[in-house]
Amino acid sequence: MSSTAIYLYIGADQTRGDGTWPNLDSLGGHIGVMAWIASFAPIVDAFYARDKREYPGVAHYEVTEAMGTWLYQNSDATPEEFEVELTRFVNGWIAEYEPRPSDSRLSAMSNDTAAEMCGAT
Repeated sequence: MSSTAIYLYIGADQTRGDGTWPNLDSLGGHIGVMAWIASFAPIVDAFYARDKREYPGVAHYEVTEAMGTWLYQNSDATPEEFEVELTRFVNGWIAEYEPRPSDSRLSAMSNDTAAEMCGAT
C-alpha cells in the first residue's frame, strides 16, 4: 500500500507544478494532503487484487500516477467517485492495447505481401 500511495502522490505532485494544493487548508496542510492521498491507496490495491486481467504495462506508472493526477484535479472526490474513475481509466488503458480484428487481418495481409515479394509463394 505504501508504494501505491507514493505513486498517487507522484502523479498529483507532477500536476501541481509550482502551484499550491487545492483544499490545502481544509485537508490540514501538506501532511493532511499526503494522508488524504494515501487514503485512496487501499482502493487502488483492492482493485488490482481483484482485477485478474493482464496489464499492457506497469500499472503504477500508467494508472496509479494518472489517478494521482485525477485526484489533484478532483480534490473533492469521494472514494466512490475515485473507484468509478479508476475502473473507467483501467478499462480504457487496456482497450488501447487489445488487438482488434482488423489488426490481425492487416498483419496477415502484410505477411502474405512480404512472402510474395520474396518469391515465397
